[in-house]
Amino acid sequence: MTPVTDLAIMDLAIEINQTFVAGSAAFISSIIVFCGSVFLLLALILGARLAYMLSASITLAFVLMLALVWSFGTPLGPVGDQPIWNPVGIGTDTGSLGFGPAAEYPEGSWEVPPEGDAAAGELETNAADYLATAIEDGEISDYEDPGDVGVVAETTRLLEQDGTLYGMITLEGLEGTDGEGGPQIFAVMDYDPGNPNWPARKIAIGSFVLLAGHLVFLSRMEKRATRRKQDQEA
Repeated sequence: MTPVTDLAIMDLAIEINQTFVAGSAAFISSIIVFCGSVFLLLALILGARLAYMLSASITLAFVLMLALVWSFGTPLGPVGDQPIWNPVGIGTDTGSLGFGPAAEYPEGSWEVPPEGDAAAGELETNAADYLATAIEDGEISDYEDPGDVGVVAETTRLLEQDGTLYGMITLEGLEGTDGEGGPQIFAVMDYDPGNPNWPARKIAIGSFVLLAGHLVFLSRMEKRATRRKQDQEA
């Protein structure tokens, strides 16, 4: 790596650490201020044990509701592994990419993606990154600068095989650059949908288990208090 690259990586690491520290401080402060204030008020009236059970149950119920909202649809809150296209093969000859159906591209079983398809849009971005890596690793020697090559969006094709979605796309030299007139590059990739909602679902499961446990203890405490009251009245 060059000194410039090393410096950029260090700056990014510092920025991420600062964000993590600031976020952690804000989270801890919110717990102390909001949950702690409720606990103190309840403790003055009900005692420390019952105040904890009530404030914890309310907090867990709130977290559970948030986690359920985060767990479905567009990822919100904590986000897990994002969808990504993984490299399968790249080169100037469709028959040498290590994927049989690639030889039939763009015909055969390959289909044009629907307009506005999110996966197809991600394929274009990931294919450009794949080419840049291939040039850097020496797999592609026809171009020296990834910036000289562009994705031809209308060549995007998708194919589903054995439950896996594959995508294939053409890249070619850009006009007005050193890559103009160069050979076409074909890239085939497979789609990993990831699991962006999994962290939120783990939070929902954990919150539900903890909430259920707290509610059980609350029920027992209430029964004991009722028994004591009955004994005193008797």
